[in-house]
Amino acid sequence: MVIRDFHKKPRSLCPRCGGPMIEEKDEESGQIKFKKCPACGYITGSGEPSEPVGIKFRMDEKIEDKKEKILIFHQKGDNIIKATNLDSDTVALVADKNQNIIFVWKGKFTSPGERYRAGTAATRLKSSERMYGAQTIMVDEGEEPKNFPDLKGAAKETEEKAKKEAEEEAKRKAEEEAKRKVEDEKKKKLEMKKKKIKKPRKADLEKKPEKKVSKEIKKISKLEKLEDEKVKAEEEAKKKAEEKKKVQKLTKKPKAKKKSDEPKKTKAKIIEKETKKIEEKVKPIKEKKSSSKVKKISKTKKK
Repeated sequence: MVIRDFHKKPRSLCPRCGGPMIEEKDEESGQIKFKKCPACGYITGSGEPSEPVGIKFRMDEKIEDKKEKILIFHQKGDNIIKATNLDSDTVALVADKNQNIIFVWKGKFTSPGERYRAGTAATRLKSSERMYGAQTIMVDEGEEPKNFPDLKGAAKETEEKAKKEAEEEAKRKAEEEAKRKVEDEKKKKLEMKKKKIKKPRKADLEKKPEKKVSKEIKKISKLEKLEDEKVKAEEEAKKKAEEKKKVQKLTKKPKAKKKSDEPKKTKAKIIEKETKKIEEKVKPIKEKKSSSKVKKISKTKKK
């Protein structure tokens, strides 16, 4: 009796896509060369695991973290507002990122209800500032622990940052205004070029005491004279033509009609005349025939 093992070994799965891996073995030794995923092409070797490849580099200058490490927020209603100092009339949240702690600081003249609302706001502050594992500690004014942060230095840092930001904004605005002015000047120049250049008047040219101007004045004066002469010649020609027409009307005589002036006979008119002549000749013949027919009919009736 042969006992068979129906429990097959589990096939190795691809760590990338989760599909089954195909094994390729060496013919001589029978060991596995490598495993390959037919779906995504992932390959694993059978040898010793190689060390992870890395790139060695060195930083001579340290990169400073520009983000603020100590933040102060005032509680107002259900919301919190960013601030720079502590006030005894409010409840403040002090987020210290170095220690990963959020201090709920209660002023002297505040109620416990405000402190409770600040505690709920601290949980929201953890997610917004990415301080997920931060610890919340309740602190009263005048009873601050030793690890409570020095807010004077933090306030100075915030003031310096605010000044720098204001200076940068002022510079940016000044640069934008300068660019805008340059663009406006360019637009004005282009508009002036596009406008049509008017012909220089004689009065404007006389003001310039230059030799070139005198030449231009002479040219303009010549052109004006020529134009005036042309206009005068046209007017005189019109007057002469009108006088000739009047004289011709007075001296005209009625001309005798010539045969050539009579209306020419057309073919149609000639045909009409000939047909009339033929009809006049044919009329008496037709009348005779009709009278003879009437006589015959009367004789037949008498019989």
